[in-house]
Amino acid sequence: MINLRGSNPTHLWWKYETRVCRKVEVVHRDARLNSRQIPSRPMLVDLLDAFDTVPRPFLIKCSGGQDRTAFAAALFILHRCGWWALAQAERQFAGWPYLHWPRRHQRWLRLFPGFAAESAGGMPLRYWLENSYSASEFGRWLSERGHGGSFKGLYGIAAKRSS
Repeated sequence: MINLRGSNPTHLWWKYETRVCRKVEVVHRDARLNSRQIPSRPMLVDLLDAFDTVPRPFLIKCSGGQDRTAFAAALFILHRCGWWALAQAERQFAGWPYLHWPRRHQRWLRLFPGFAAESAGGMPLRYWLENSYSASEFGRWLSERGHGGSFKGLYGIAAKRSS
């Protein structure tokens, strides 16, 4: 299981989740994403590392199972299949059957695969993330296309603009 809420050992839900996984002998791997803030390079590389190390089949989960989970599923498709699967990755954000109805500051998630494909210029997703991805560049890309209000800020940095 890949938990997209990160390690939270002081929270009862996390203690219960990890205890149940241990009991049924399921690998539990934490990765941290925030659906309202653009992720850092290390966060995205860590997610790809989780995809590569957790035994398959695996479950990807967050709190509600929509925004971060759709984003992670899209990245998994691109990581595993390459850029030719961009349309399939983008379908992970569909309202039906996935019930993805993002709030205002979660709309960047759906736009990330297109940005990644454009910015990577054919480089494999992992190589691009490790060597070229920039959260601030993605924020600029969103703003230039009229989507500056689709996120609250960069992970760990509040937005410095009115939205």
